Amino acid sequence: MQYVIFHASIDSYGGYAYQEYFIRHADGCALNTESEKDKVVKCLEAAIERRVCEGVRLELCAYDRVGLLSDITRVLRENGLAVLRADVATQGEKSINAFYVRDISGNNVDLDFIKSMTREMGEIDLSVMEETTNHQPTSTERPKFSIGEMLKSQIERFSHSFVAIK
Repeated sequence: MQYVIFHASIDSYGGYAYQEYFIRHADGCALNTESEKDKVVKCLEAAIERRVCEGVRLELCAYDRVGLLSDITRVLRENGLAVLRADVATQGEKSINAFYVRDISGNNVDLDFIKSMTREMGEIDLSVMEETTNHQPTSTERPKFSIGEMLKSQIERFSHSFVAIK
């Protein structure tokens, strides 16, 4: 897209970190026209749409220990499941994970198969969620639609190709 980040800010709220990026052309010129700004917004929206995870969401909760993620992903792999996305967190002694999975061919996974597979995981609480749409914000969260929020979610992926302006 030939843009560079010239300023960024970081904030946290309600357990979430927010990053906001200010961009301009690689040659140092600002985005001047509304049509140019709209183009950036549309490109970012398209990138976000491509990132939407589909598949079955598996929510796992277990006591955190060395090798837990390795064991979970081994069981998933040995049962022919591909992890499309993983959200991993710890809260105290608990590990709270969400995996979006499909079979090796990219097809949806039979829920009965997943439930039978969980016996191999040992003492892990597992919830199977069929719905894989985007998270709906609660009233205590910030609204998610703004150019800054869209940049926050996408620029991280592209930031390795940006260069600093001297």
